[in-house]
Amino acid sequence: MANTSFQLFRSATHGLTLQLSGDLDEAVALHGERETRADLMLVVRPSLRVLWDLSDLRSYSLESRVVVVRMQQFLSTKALRTAYVANTPAARSLALWAARMGGQSAACIAADQSGAEAWLCDQDESAVRIVLPRGLMPMRDPSGEWAPHGEWPRTAAGG
Repeated sequence: MANTSFQLFRSATHGLTLQLSGDLDEAVALHGERETRADLMLVVRPSLRVLWDLSDLRSYSLESRVVVVRMQQFLSTKALRTAYVANTPAARSLALWAARMGGQSAACIAADQSGAEAWLCDQDESAVRIVLPRGLMPMRDPSGEWAPHGEWPRTAAGG
């Protein structure tokens, strides 16, 4: 896959930004993992606020997804909170998978950079996305309301 990049930035506001763009392949993901681990070697306890910027990610390989999850598992030991900027189907898919499989207990998936940064800085709790334990899914009825006890509301017309 061509036109791929991985960039790592340190930030005074939230700590760490990982930016993935283009068509992510395993080689670029492995390079990013090595760079991230080397940069954070001396961080001994959870203290960072991590921002994954996936806004320019077009696609990813299954092999690169494995590396991203492994990197998120490592970052979970260093991060207080993790936010993903994901505004495309590929980016949202990768973000959801990494958050779920990566073990980060405080994770957010936002549509834009400002929403993610606000959540990381505790300014906008409305952007919080709860990552449920494996096998559990929130249930909503067609109107968007939460269903009681995980069951769809019954109506006279719908039975």
